[in-house]
Amino acid sequence: MDLRPFTDADIPLLTGWMGTATAVETMTWAGSCFKAPLDEVQLKSFLKKLEDAGTARFYVIETALEGSIEEESGQPLRIPVGIISLGRIDRVNNSARVGFVLIGEKAFRGKGLGGLAVAEVLRIGFDEEQLHKITLGVFDYNIPALRCYTGLGFQREGMLRDQVQLDGTYYNLIEMSILEHEWRKGESVPAHYRETGRLILRTFTEADVPLALGFYRDNHDFFAPWSPVRGVGDVGEDFLTPEAQRNYIQQSLDMERTGSGLRLWLIRKKAASASRETVVGNISLSQIVRGPFQSAFLGYQLDHRFTGKGMAQEAVRELLKIGFNEMGLHRIEANIMPANTPSRTLARRLGFREEGYARGYLAIAGKWEDHIHYVMLAEEYRERYSGTNGRESSRLCR
Repeated sequence: MDLRPFTDADIPLLTGWMGTATAVETMTWAGSCFKAPLDEVQLKSFLKKLEDAGTARFYVIETALEGSIEEESGQPLRIPVGIISLGRIDRVNNSARVGFVLIGEKAFRGKGLGGLAVAEVLRIGFDEEQLHKITLGVFDYNIPALRCYTGLGFQREGMLRDQVQLDGTYYNLIEMSILEHEWRKGESVPAHYRETGRLILRTFTEADVPLALGFYRDNHDFFAPWSPVRGVGDVGEDFLTPEAQRNYIQQSLDMERTGSGLRLWLIRKKAASASRETVVGNISLSQIVRGPFQSAFLGYQLDHRFTGKGMAQEAVRELLKIGFNEMGLHRIEANIMPANTPSRTLARRLGFREEGYARGYLAIAGKWEDHIHYVMLAEEYRERYSGTNGRESSRLCR
């Protein structure tokens, strides 16, 4: 992927991509800057204003066309596939704004080119333009873009409610930003992604709030006998809101960044006819302690519709591999209520050993409940899974 300056010769290219776009598609791409259908008159007028102000850089996104070689250079033929801009360049406050991100060629969508283009614009902004802060706005329904921007390290600053009105409907705009020191430190969201036989295990970001909220709403009563009562801003009735889930996901990301824990969500692999992701549950390693301890606590939650199918065992086994083989932990612990027979059976099946009985260990539904303490050590894990090293059913995609 490369960027080159946008010129007047590229105007037909852009109108060709967006000239037949709907009003909502045009708004998703450009906010209120243009009215559908996009035409040459609108575009030329807009670009002239930007040129006069001198506060924007427009780029064409190009990529190599596989299997095609330029005769003169002998290099892969590069074709334009989209556009992107770095605008509102403010030399007083050393800030700018990413905008107009578009992969116009449909055959090249979903291949990560948009993310690569934004990453390159960040490099231009912070390295070449010497900026301090870069912002962007994204509509809250644009889940792929939210996931992309969050993964690149953009932080949510707030939501502009009912910011744009189109045909009588108001739309919310999420404001995001990244600072120079965050970019230089590479503080992007950890992009853990695993696959097992039936599951995808991945980090959740801001874009996944609806999935997390739906999961907890669907399983609220099912989890109640086994989970702590959580208060305002945590779990309970207040937890079942988008804002609470957003905070919970952010806590998980912070935990992962600092190395104090890891939470991966379980997505059932799509059938050919599936149109949306199905959340099966989540697994976690929390309270990671380094130094002479090298230990963590194991936790998992499984949707009530998927219990008894071996999915928890499949996911936890993958998490054990991460904990022992990649994080270098020596001890992973699990505390389970005596009445939770399925979880106790799972622990034993995986090779955990019972170490003791913790009286009044955790407050569950307002009552202090006893728990049975299970532990697995690294040497026990390697002995048990030495034949496969835990790798037989998964591949790492990072």
